Amino acid sequence: MGWLREAKAKLRSPPTWNEISAGMAAKAKPEGEIVFLDVDGVLNTRASRTDANEITAELVANFAWLCSCLSQQRTIVLSTTWRLKPGDKQLLTLTLQKAGIAVHSSTPDLSTTGGDRVDEIFAWLEEHDGLSQPWVAIDDLDLLRANPRLDAHHFVRTHDANGLTRACAEQAVLQLRRQRDGARASALETATTLSAEEEAELAPYHTAISEIVARECTTHDEPELPVECVLPSLLLSDKDGARDAETLARLKVTHVLNACAPDRVGADAAAAAAFYQRLNIAYLEIEAQDSLTYDMTQHVEAGCRFLSAAADSGGVGLVHCQAGINRSGFLAVVHTMRRGQLPLLTALDRCKEVRGVILLNRAFQLQLLRYAAANGHLGAPPIPPSTMDRVSRQS
Repeated sequence: MGWLREAKAKLRSPPTWNEISAGMAAKAKPEGEIVFLDVDGVLNTRASRTDANEITAELVANFAWLCSCLSQQRTIVLSTTWRLKPGDKQLLTLTLQKAGIAVHSSTPDLSTTGGDRVDEIFAWLEEHDGLSQPWVAIDDLDLLRANPRLDAHHFVRTHDANGLTRACAEQAVLQLRRQRDGARASALETATTLSAEEEAELAPYHTAISEIVARECTTHDEPELPVECVLPSLLLSDKDGARDAETLARLKVTHVLNACAPDRVGADAAAAAAFYQRLNIAYLEIEAQDSLTYDMTQHVEAGCRFLSAAADSGGVGLVHCQAGINRSGFLAVVHTMRRGQLPLLTALDRCKEVRGVILLNRAFQLQLLRYAAANGHLGAPPIPPSTMDRVSRQS
């Protein structure tokens, strides 16, 4: 966690706005990797905006880590709507500068002429001769669906529930390294890529997982958490739902599995345990990380054993992490698959249906696939979309 402490320390020594403006004006030509940065849903979350804390230190620290992996000539360009309001732009630029991140410039505003955010990004790239350089756009909006000019190699999508996670930051680094080097990018590449030996058997499932996860779910159109994950004995939640004593009582929760310790109900493990003990709820915590290089499969046996204990006793188990998307999403899918004796894609599809957004961490998707293959949960191979279209026309 040294990078987090360093980033937070830098937040305590702000430069002046005049110094920042002068630096932005002086750096007119991009030379290194280019990052187009959104704010809402990236450097803040739905919850932090509600609390009027519109830029979150931990998410800025994740972005600072991302920048530290790039060259000194990196170029940060604001694509957020914050760039259109002088006060918001100044606050954002100062905050980034405190974390050691210099802003180069902003994309043009093409909204009055019918352009969208992708058009604005390409307009900036064309104006600055940046199309041939490594670049990536980070946004919680589905820019791929919004404009076909953008391809997946230049885009990392965050989510409004948890912003720029470490996994999203790592994915952006991976995208830029692939463009720059055209080669494997060490552990990050390995974590998200099928091996040559796996390709023949697992590629169709890998594609199907990506399609299920990417199925459109509008940012603010999600069910209220906790949600029932197919099995009546299993609930999936974010940390807020897991901390609501009234909700836990209403849903008759008997077991809580925290997959994002040490982010606990209280300041320490004892306080968290005491909270649930008062509610007569069994409690287990796992110190998992939402990272591309983190192995979630190491927690499968302990997590599923705990959730099965809830079901076997006639109770209800609730699994949660920070946002109820990646770490707890992984465990919810695995438990649904195992307990319900469901094939991988069916379990994932049903969890996606009730949660709305799940398993955005691409490394966790691949770990889930490998786990299913090793334990007999793959099921029948998925039918390619082109084949389904032909079958549909014939019928």
